[in-house]
Amino acid sequence: MGKRMASLMLAALAMLPAAADVQWLEREYDFGLMKEIAGPVTGRARFVNTGPEAVTVISARPSCGCTEATYPHSPVEPGDTAVITFTYDPAGRPGRFDKSVKVRFADGRRQNIRIIGNVLGTPESLAQFYPVEAGPFRLSEDRVMLGNVAQDKASTGFVNMCNQLADSVPVTVRSSDPALKLTLSERKAGPGDIVTVGIYFDSHRRGRPGPFEIPLTISATSPDGTPHEHVVKVTGTVVPQRKAVSAKELAKAPVAVPAPPVIDLGNFTAGPVEFASNIVNDGKSQLEILGVWCDASQVKVGKYPQKIKPGKTGKVALTLDASEVPEGPFRTVVNIATNDPVNPLLKLPVGGIRE
Repeated sequence: MGKRMASLMLAALAMLPAAADVQWLEREYDFGLMKEIAGPVTGRARFVNTGPEAVTVISARPSCGCTEATYPHSPVEPGDTAVITFTYDPAGRPGRFDKSVKVRFADGRRQNIRIIGNVLGTPESLAQFYPVEAGPFRLSEDRVMLGNVAQDKASTGFVNMCNQLADSVPVTVRSSDPALKLTLSERKAGPGDIVTVGIYFDSHRRGRPGPFEIPLTISATSPDGTPHEHVVKVTGTVVPQRKAVSAKELAKAPVAVPAPPVIDLGNFTAGPVEFASNIVNDGKSQLEILGVWCDASQVKVGKYPQKIKPGKTGKVALTLDASEVPEGPFRTVVNIATNDPVNPLLKLPVGGIRE
């Protein structure tokens, strides 16, 4: 019975048409450097039916809406050549691109055509996506904001830069701050190329908590030999984190208590307004003040003790430049970083009314 079943299956397979086969003459198409202003461009990929039966293409689907594709709707006979055409629209898409068209045959097989190229953007497109002018380059931004970075942790960011020239441009990047490690995706940008500056910030190498603003310099040389430099600022705030401590350690730890917990400046007029925050060490070991800063640029931090003994009080001197505060309610926060393991960052609200 088994032999008979096998014979029937072989006979049935013999009655099926032979598997179609195609040989691609192109599976990748490179548009090279194109100008956005020139509009859509069209390429093609061809295949030859090398099998004994006709083959049929039932779809050709691009990987994104920026590309349209057409294909032959009639069966491709043995020995014939078929053409898949595709049109890429570069409008609003400066820089390199890597797309695909998925071709599907009636027998279920799929083949991908790769489409690559590089778009030299118009001034309007470059200004939209890369608004910062920097010599031969345009940058996505000139300030990278990392936000809050936990002490002894790292944070990353990046800046994209587009070569707006029709020539290749060498580029370097540097910073004198040891907390920053910088990388470049390319050290020479071709026409229309996008180069990424990778930014790695190590808060451990920064030291004390608080805000930071670190400059990095991007240097490039135009084809005529003219040097260009542009400064990008990396900003953020290093903040202390709670520490896991045992009950025994907690009983002996310092405890930072602001007194009062809220500072009311009342009504004030133009001119300097001096005020202070008292910090009480309500713990059993020495309290260290690691940093003090304010969310409002109008408030300047004065003198404060680096260490406060158990049971003692330290004073943080602060000054508000009221001439830079608009009339009406004023609200801000003073941040005080300490070695208190439970509450390492005190946030002290400050408020008043500028008359």
